Amino acid sequence: MREIAGEADLVACRGVKLQPVACDALNAMRTDAKKNDVNIVPVSGHRSVDRQREIFLHKLGTDFTHEQILAGEADDRIDEILTSSSIPGYSYHHSGLAVDFGCDELYSLTDAFRKTDCYEWLIENDFANARKHNFSPSYPDDGIARGPDPEPWEFYFVKD
Repeated sequence: MREIAGEADLVACRGVKLQPVACDALNAMRTDAKKNDVNIVPVSGHRSVDRQREIFLHKLGTDFTHEQILAGEADDRIDEILTSSSIPGYSYHHSGLAVDFGCDELYSLTDAFRKTDCYEWLIENDFANARKHNFSPSYPDDGIARGPDPEPWEFYFVKD
């Protein structure tokens, strides 16, 4: 399971909730990015286990009964969901250290983020700009069995 931050440990940070240390780093990174005319926008931050459960169950839908799920009849659908969503308790977002980024007016958490100047700035020189502020890609392209398929928009603050 992932680290789970308590609500009292979080601060409002540009429209999302994060741990204070991640918020400070995000603000510093955004300042650096703006010097290069890059506008990184946080789209999603902390997500509770209950919220992650709602997301997961919504994607699963109502096509399966509890008994069918237990019998393995929903396994293919669950595997499909796991390519884009973590199961409750295993999302980096529970920690208050993960941030989904948008760029300028692009708030869609899709592969389109790869084509933005924000992504290019973040990944430049092996993610040097992100790493300068202790952010690392949560699910990089070369990651194997780390979670959902690569999500270029999600970064995780790494505490020293």
